[in-house]
Amino acid sequence: MKTKFDVKITEKDLFQFNMEQAYKGSQGILSILFFILLCAAAVMGFMRGQIFYSVLYIIVGIIVMVYVPLSLKGRVKTVIRTNKVFSEPLHFEIDEKVIKVSQGEETAELPWNQVYKVTGCLLYTSPSPRDAHES
Repeated sequence: MKTKFDVKITEKDLFQFNMEQAYKGSQGILSILFFILLCAAAVMGFMRGQIFYSVLYIIVGIIVMVYVPLSLKGRVKTVIRTNKVFSEPLHFEIDEKVIKVSQGEETAELPWNQVYKVTGCLLYTSPSPRDAHES
């Protein structure tokens, strides 16, 4: 049985993928830990009456947590705008032997025996219950 479908990667898709990758890695984990440390320092500062330092810790904490998403958003906008791969849909043909991906004149094939893991696969086959209520 052969299955064919097209996939168009949107800015939102690429941003979500990059956010997931960023926060799974050491940079994301360290930024979350640093944010927690800054919040704890702010609470301790308020308890000691050090209002200026507490507010400063909160501001730096917000900057730490906002920097990664904002920088990724800008990077994703640039990639979507400048990279041909994201301007046209990818055409997939999947059968029992190979996964074939093509875009324009370019084609690639990957035999299933070389696939060791499939992750991050989302298939939407019908509207979600929330979407059905909105109609």
